[in-house]
Amino acid sequence: MTIVVFEDFQGEALAPITLARLASTITCGSFRLVDFVSDLWDDVYGLCRPHMQAIQRIDFPLLKSLDSESRSDSSGNRNLRLLLNARITPTARNFESLKRISEQLVGNSGPTKPTVIMDRDHVAAVLNPPWTLHDIFSWGYLGGDEWLCQAKDFAEADIPLSTLEMPHELVQANMDSFRSNLELRLSMSSRSSTTYPPLQQRTDGLFVAEGATIGEYVLCDTKKGPIIIDRGAEIGPYTLLRGPLYIGPKARILEHSAIKDAVSLSHTTKIGGEVEASVVEPFSNKQHHGFLGHSYLGSWINRGAGTCNSDLKNTYGTVNMEYPFGKSPTNMQFLGLAA
Repeated sequence: MTIVVFEDFQGEALAPITLARLASTITCGSFRLVDFVSDLWDDVYGLCRPHMQAIQRIDFPLLKSLDSESRSDSSGNRNLRLLLNARITPTARNFESLKRISEQLVGNSGPTKPTVIMDRDHVAAVLNPPWTLHDIFSWGYLGGDEWLCQAKDFAEADIPLSTLEMPHELVQANMDSFRSNLELRLSMSSRSSTTYPPLQQRTDGLFVAEGATIGEYVLCDTKKGPIIIDRGAEIGPYTLLRGPLYIGPKARILEHSAIKDAVSLSHTTKIGGEVEASVVEPFSNKQHHGFLGHSYLGSWINRGAGTCNSDLKNTYGTVNMEYPFGKSPTNMQFLGLAA
């Protein structure tokens, strides 16, 4: 089955998160959309912003592109079965919807005509699109508005899919979906998979993969949700871990740290001090004392010693964000930074 994961112009409103990151590779509750896609489909193409094409080709070969040679042969004329917006939030609920879509398309039990799934005013997915791969890649990223406008006139499918529209929504989605996402990860780890390694339950709610090490006098509080420590991760002594919490492969948590309440650490991160309700992408470091809360850190970021961010207004009211288009209410009392 051939599908295309596409970026649309709304993805640029997720800056700074998407400045140098594919929208489909944003982490939320330990998952990325690209993880869901790789689990459900084999023949996957990616349509992204022009300046991200080299990164997609090198770092995410799963998301194939249709080059000029391919466009000239029959491979570019095959029919698509599904178009997915790269801004679909990687939550367990959305995974179940994507799984349902996959089963309908494989079994031909769903709609046979072009059908659209909307989220707010945005196209989240198109089932049985009337276009070929050649059409989509000929129009390219800049021509996406035209066929997305056409898709809005298709019959609407009754399948829920939520998308990210603004950066602050990712912080909220991370907190809201964290526990169910970890339960999904635990169910995936129970099957034979190189992507989701087996997890050994050490104590109630604490799951540890092969090669992970936990230092002495580490307190693991799992009353609010599970803690997953992935392959090769290292936890320093005298550390507090309070779930729900995901510590990715080869992540390193230094001694005397406090990592708590919906923190997702991607692979090869080095973390110290206090971190709460935040996402840290691969190759970023916060190894010294300081506070990071209700925030998102992209890759290759290094926070210096003593660096802190505020995540609570002095008035204790909800936070309003200033974006280029104007002010946007978040309805969130706690909100930190995105970098």
